[in-house]
Amino acid sequence: MLPYVFGSMALAALGLICVYKFAFAPGVYRGAAQMWVTGILCVIYLPLSFFYGMFLAFLSTLRALAGVTEEAVADFILRLKKYTEHKVHSMKDGLPKEQAQILLNAGIKEVSAQYNAYRPAGIARALSAFLLSFIVYASRKVLLSKIRRGSGAEISLGLMFAGPQALAAAAVLNLKLTATIFLVLGWSFGLIILSGLMIFIIL
Repeated sequence: MLPYVFGSMALAALGLICVYKFAFAPGVYRGAAQMWVTGILCVIYLPLSFFYGMFLAFLSTLRALAGVTEEAVADFILRLKKYTEHKVHSMKDGLPKEQAQILLNAGIKEVSAQYNAYRPAGIARALSAFLLSFIVYASRKVLLSKIRRGSGAEISLGLMFAGPQALAAAAVLNLKLTATIFLVLGWSFGLIILSGLMIFIIL
């Protein structure tokens, strides 16, 4: 985590130095005005860079520990299955795909509310909310893809929830892929900013 945080803070500090040294014409806006502008930029950019670094660190950790999250995803899917079982007469019956999708979305909302009721406080609360959003996204993507791939106009709910561990494993792959994509985008954003600053200094 620390390399990401320190790297993002160093990037922000480099940007502030560039503003302080190069954004003002020589002999103009010296003294208090320049200090005020630099101070305001510190208040804006340093907190943003800190959370940017924390965000990248969390994505890197989530990607590395994707396998550990499989149990959490499996628990989420099992709770979703139990919710669905209470809403239909039998899991063996076929259900129109549109209704299955509506039922699935309602179940995801209900199960997510159960998790939200027991979230920790402070920073851990924000991290757990972020992780839950990933679990919801991955689970929905896996289950909706099963609905779309189902042959005919109806889908068997029993077959849709068959093999919860296999569903969890597929969802974890989605978690890892999504975290990787966002991590690459985050790194690309940082490299673009760094390149812009270096060009600004050289020119």
